[in-house]
Amino acid sequence: MPTLHENVTLVAVDDPMILVEAAQRPMFQKALVGFLDDRHAVINPDRLDAVIKILTQMGHNPRIG
Repeated sequence: MPTLHENVTLVAVDDPMILVEAAQRPMFQKALVGFLDDRHAVINPDRLDAVIKILTQMGHNPRIG
């Protein structure tokens, strides 16, 4: 049975390695709820600003939904 998450944000990236690298950072780990697949992460919306900052510092522009 699928898991339903409420009040979360989806972050999408083009390259799966972006999430692999980001997931090694403690601030990203604190924000991470889980992965949908290798290009989509479910993020706690209260920590979205930190995730955007991490990904931007890494040189990436994530898509947020």
